Amino acid sequence: MKSLRFNNLISSSLDSILFKGAKVAVAFSGGKDSLSLLDYLMRNREIRGIELFAIHINHNLRSESINDENFCIDYCDRNAIDLTVKSVNIDKLMISKIGIEGAAREVRYTVFDEYLESINGDFIFTAHTLDDQLESFFIDVMTGTSIYTLGGIWDRKDKVVRPMLSISTDEVNEYLISNDLEPIFDSSNNDKRFIRNRVRHDIISLIKKDKSNIINSILNIQRESRELNSIKYSLLKNAILIKSNEYIELDREIFINFDYDDQVFLLGKIFSKLFRFGRNNIEEALKILSYSTSRRINLPESYVFESSYSKIYIYMSKLIELPILVKEVGITEVLYLDKCISFNDSFINSKFIISGRKSGDKIGSKKLKDILINKRIPLIDRDRLIVIREFIDNKIVFVEKILENKIIKVVDNIL
Repeated sequence: MKSLRFNNLISSSLDSILFKGAKVAVAFSGGKDSLSLLDYLMRNREIRGIELFAIHINHNLRSESINDENFCIDYCDRNAIDLTVKSVNIDKLMISKIGIEGAAREVRYTVFDEYLESINGDFIFTAHTLDDQLESFFIDVMTGTSIYTLGGIWDRKDKVVRPMLSISTDEVNEYLISNDLEPIFDSSNNDKRFIRNRVRHDIISLIKKDKSNIINSILNIQRESRELNSIKYSLLKNAILIKSNEYIELDREIFINFDYDDQVFLLGKIFSKLFRFGRNNIEEALKILSYSTSRRINLPESYVFESSYSKIYIYMSKLIELPILVKEVGITEVLYLDKCISFNDSFINSKFIISGRKSGDKIGSKKLKDILINKRIPLIDRDRLIVIREFIDNKIVFVEKILENKIIKVVDNIL
């Protein structure tokens, strides 16, 4: 392996990340960027003292996908790299909601998380480069953003690491040529229906020919944006009560007392950690805060924004999509979600439907919806209440926290 600027840049990046014995997985598509990254790590794994793995995800979106998969298998076989191949099918409904790129990205990172856990890995490396960083700047500008959210691609998030953000496509190509490596070519990279490809071919190619300091200027803007972002976030984060990748809860009173610009910033900060968004998503979210009643809207990548009474919620839609389960005659105990439901007396020999609430549900003559509103129960909590109905006539016999009795008992499943 010849001495190149590529080697020096990636070596410097890895020095602050890797440790002896680290389990490192590379997201390997077979394209030029991931091939250069995996090849470099393969040649240096003994020196670095790391265990090296690779994962290839076949999205089954192109006719060439099987060729890409075979290329990755062949390369890893020849170089004694432990490769895992995952074949996925992307939900059409997800594509219609967030686009094919967004849907593929969501599936990809879910697979990465599961894979890294399965091998008890320390890091998963993705091969995003300097050119990707520049492309992100123009995509952010074109899709709507602020000075606080122009920071570009993050170099590390939990176990996901991007060690090539200082390396340009030209330097990648030099590495490949010097080491006699021929990557696969993804024909979709030339499809200008995708905004990233339009930016890559129509904008980035031009600025790289420019002899001025425009690239450094863009990188400086991104760096300053990250610094401003950090300072401003520290002043506003007290509005956040609970935060995870699937569920965020904010104090509504604190939030609505922020200036409009601060509200925009904080939602942008939160959204950017969860999905790719546009200014219109923030504006739609802020609009429902003006209503006194509980409201919710759909966000990209299957997230939901909700304003209910004293709280604001941002969560994945799957959290309110309760399954339907049938409790058969003679069954005394049922496991449902994270609950254990037990049936006593005459209910043992009855058949019931267990699910969430439905439109038009009634308890006696009263609408369940009105009861929940009167009790000021947030929408997200309403949709996660366990409702039990008689199998024959759908009559409600139990609603968690609303209509309870001694015959049916619901407790947390501690097993």
